[in-house]
Amino acid sequence: MCRVPINTTPGNIINIQPVNGNVHKLLLKVKDITNISMRLTNQKNRTVNLNGLDFDVSLKLDFIETKNLVVPKPLRTEIAEFEEQKKTKIKKKTNKKNK
Repeated sequence: MCRVPINTTPGNIINIQPVNGNVHKLLLKVKDITNISMRLTNQKNRTVNLNGLDFDVSLKLDFIETKNLVVPKPLRTEIAEFEEQKKTKIKKKTNKKNK
């Protein structure tokens, strides 16, 4: 989510104060969230061992409800509809030529 600057001596509590209540914003266009996972790592992406100390974290999630969420059609359906439209146009052109 973000990098936390360490500005204390070893063994002291590291505090981070979010700016204006938000540190990171991300807008996802999904219907539901099924899983959230977090890891506390160092600069080399290695998991930090807290040697039994407590670690607290908070997440702020804002949900925006859209009343009409358009679900895209499967690609196969769109291709089939496109092919059908092409056939209909060809039939109309041949009918006009025959008249």
